[in-house]
Amino acid sequence: MLALEEKLPYIHTRIGFNYRMTEIQSVIGINELKRFDSWNLKRRFEYAAMYDKAFAGMKGIKKLPVNTAERKCSYWWYPILIDLDSLDCQADTILKDLLAIKIPCYGIQWPEAYEEKAYIEHKGFGEANFPFDSEEYTDPSAVDYAKYKCPVAHKLRFETVCLFLHPSWEKIHIERCIEGLTTVIKAHLKKK
Repeated sequence: MLALEEKLPYIHTRIGFNYRMTEIQSVIGINELKRFDSWNLKRRFEYAAMYDKAFAGMKGIKKLPVNTAERKCSYWWYPILIDLDSLDCQADTILKDLLAIKIPCYGIQWPEAYEEKAYIEHKGFGEANFPFDSEEYTDPSAVDYAKYKCPVAHKLRFETVCLFLHPSWEKIHIERCIEGLTTVIKAHLKKK
């Protein structure tokens, strides 16, 4: 089922908010939070550091995730911007090549959200059609997503490759992803 879902476009026909979960999910969530800092986040930071070290300065890679004093990435994924000027392809080819060698990866998970039917048709939540027709919007017609284009979001679609770094993985999994991406990037460097 998950493999099938990965192949389908991420489409929203209506804005909605659904925070319901079962009692079992709540108990699991509460217990997972107890070990979040000591296991989940700790391992994600460790694996991100491995990716950082391997990919820093690599030809074909433009940017890696950024951490500053003001913000720390949680690394629920590891997004990489590839350098289209030094490669002979775009992100979709890199992703296909990675998947062909069994490296789990994906591109932009929610490409250009403003193109979603829910935003274009202003299909919101509840009787107030939140957020489009609610009091919080001073002028709902000011946001006409059907005529809007976000050039940065559009560009990111072609240059973003995301790797996984799940805390249940071992270092060998990260090393394999590093080896795979390094091989694929090198294979697509423009010849001089």
